[in-house]
Amino acid sequence: MKAAQVIGVDIEERNIKNCKKSFQRENLKYLVADLNSYETPAKFDKIILSNVLEHIEDRIELLRHLAKYADTILLRVPMITRDWVTVYKKNMRLEYKLDDTHFIEFTLKELRTFASQFDKGAIEVLTVEGSLKRRSAIGGTARKRVEKRLAVLEKALQREANW
Repeated sequence: MKAAQVIGVDIEERNIKNCKKSFQRENLKYLVADLNSYETPAKFDKIILSNVLEHIEDRIELLRHLAKYADTILLRVPMITRDWVTVYKKNMRLEYKLDDTHFIEFTLKELRTFASQFDKGAIEVLTVEGSLKRRSAIGGTARKRVEKRLAVLEKALQREANW
């Protein structure tokens, strides 16, 4: 089912310009705005924050603010465990963040601790494996591709662990 309307928001005008060049759909519009202070009379079915939360210093306040506009907020954050080099750098007290505008790079434990600051059940943390199970339960189509990729990644991690 196609969304009636999708609004892409970014605080940086250059990012919005790049998106307008790359992604054009009749139901898609873009807005330069600060989500921390964004106000609208509109309500949304879902708000999706993909690679946004780590850029926000007061993440709890942002989510409380956005909850006024949608019952469902989907979050995707880069995990510090995305590769072994990142964890190694952090353990060696080197700069490890993917981007110097990040306030945090989440571990699974930190993400669950963050989620626990909200009402029980308000935030559900799904790992890749949990997402696969959920997608499978509702007839998701990418399960085999993701399982194949997970197997490749697990082998790579095992090789690194045995190094």
